[in-house]
Amino acid sequence: MNREPEAAAAQLYARGVALAQRERWQEAEAAFRQAARLSPKASLNWLSTAIACFHQKSYEQASVAIQWALQAIPIRGTPESELGIERFQASDWLGTEEAFRQLLDREPVETPTHLFLAIALVRLGRFDEAMDHLMAGYKLEIEGAESGPFA
Repeated sequence: MNREPEAAAAQLYARGVALAQRERWQEAEAAFRQAARLSPKASLNWLSTAIACFHQKSYEQASVAIQWALQAIPIRGTPESELGIERFQASDWLGTEEAFRQLLDREPVETPTHLFLAIALVRLGRFDEAMDHLMAGYKLEIEGAESGPFA
């Protein structure tokens, strides 16, 4: 198996982290996007792209990056999550929020719960709340890792 794309993606991710730590968000976004193109199933590349977009107030681009991340993260099927996804697909943002908020009271809270909420809240213009859920999802993804740039 050719590991060169993954190695290059890891280098680009590390570059993005260094740029983000210096608040050079546009350059960090570019590095994270390049990493995501090389390793599209690595959710942290997409979530980091979304975070960089948020810091630039590019909320639509952040939502798109979150949706790409969701494709790489398994979603446990529950009646609430299935209802939330159904409402999400229908662009019913208040309904999406309602369905996924019900899951916040359950253990364990999973990354997709926060990410679907983040997108719905962006669509509702509640950007600070959306960023909180994006960060919560990001932190769940890096849990167990030694460090992350936004943790």
